[in-house]
Amino acid sequence: MSLALQICHYLVWFPLAILVLSAILRCGVRRYPLIFTYMTVTFLLAVAEMPSSLSVRGSHRTDAQMALHYTLYAVGQGLIHLLIFAVVVSFVLRTTEKSPIRHVIRTVLAIGGPLFILISFIVHYDGTAAMNWMPLWNRDLNFCAAIVDMVLWAFLLSSQKKDETLLLLVGGMGIGFAGDAITDAVRSIAIHYHTHAVWVSAWVFSIFADGASLYVWWQAFRRAPQATPSAFVQPAVNGAAK
Repeated sequence: MSLALQICHYLVWFPLAILVLSAILRCGVRRYPLIFTYMTVTFLLAVAEMPSSLSVRGSHRTDAQMALHYTLYAVGQGLIHLLIFAVVVSFVLRTTEKSPIRHVIRTVLAIGGPLFILISFIVHYDGTAAMNWMPLWNRDLNFCAAIVDMVLWAFLLSSQKKDETLLLLVGGMGIGFAGDAITDAVRSIAIHYHTHAVWVSAWVFSIFADGASLYVWWQAFRRAPQATPSAFVQPAVNGAAK
């Protein structure tokens, strides 16, 4: 069952990820460099994890395969959560660039963000427990990014001039954060009560949440203005990026 669910997850996630990457290229990577970096790294990590992920869910798996998969997954999730946190922060900076309190917001993000990440790392790190501490650190990063995303959503809704693309991107991230939180909660219930049906429902919900999040991003970039050649040539002529 787990192998079939993992294959279904890949069949949903990979095509949508490719569509998002192609849409970003159409819009212009310079407009969304962090999102392009995040999607590229996530895509490459998914490709790298695929063999071990499928092997550990097969009928013939070894302890070495389990350890390799868990290490790749934990490290990959840590990197992904750091990148998505950076994406959320970049959106906040873009949204508040004309705000009278933008200096306060940037100071809080510049100091508070790295400090939270460092403190969470110090609290959860355990050199004697392999990578068992990584999920707790990833959970904290996801929670922090979700809070910042909610604040960003409030800024966007209160803004007089609505940026449709940014609204869709932030909304897509919100779906992803909510999906991760609900999936983790349902999985915890399934593990506590040893209920396989609940565990399967959590995985199915995760597939739909990831798919919905990527679909919203794809639609956001599809509707965004297409990059023109002059947008890339002009900075080189002037010697400064716009």
